[in-house]
Amino acid sequence: SFRLLATVGSRDPSLAALDLPGDHPRIVQLFQHPALLDLSRLPANPPVFAQLQAHGFGSLFPLADGGEPLGIIALGQKIVPGPLSAEDLQILDAFGVVMAVSLRNSIAFQLVETSRNELERLNEMKHEFLSHVSHEFRTPLTVLQNILEMTEMEPEILEMSHGALARLEHLIDSVLLLNEINASGVKRSTNVSGRTKTVQPM
Repeated sequence: SFRLLATVGSRDPSLAALDLPGDHPRIVQLFQHPALLDLSRLPANPPVFAQLQAHGFGSLFPLADGGEPLGIIALGQKIVPGPLSAEDLQILDAFGVVMAVSLRNSIAFQLVETSRNELERLNEMKHEFLSHVSHEFRTPLTVLQNILEMTEMEPEILEMSHGALARLEHLIDSVLLLNEINASGVKRSTNVSGRTKTVQPM
């Protein structure tokens, strides 16, 4: 549906609740064959067409980007009563092009904003997951280290066990450090020589 966003020349709050049905055959036809659509030729069902007429609107004009519907302009009567002239229609066409570009940019901005918010949500989930998993690994690691200290075994096996636990502890520390770096916004950049440096945003 197309919701009435703004009106000029009328302050009736009930206008903000009007929805034009996008699946109505005449609305579909309006975008298939763009032209000024006389509201008096539309049926009374759905009632929104009669409501628009009751508020002084006389015709509908489509806003589209190629074949994609973007919006509808509902036009009231002219200040000086009379049919729309050829010059009026040219101005309406030009205004429609400007409005269609504005709507397209607005839709694109909303999509980018939605994608950014979703990316931030996923990044937060990743941060919480890594933090939780890393801390969960620390408990059994500590238990294994304590058991190793209290158990008598061959020196070679003891050395191998200490080495394995040390590598595991290093891995856990690396995951925690990476998680902290991502959370604090530290960025890594590569210079021309291929070496990397760490840059902290101001």
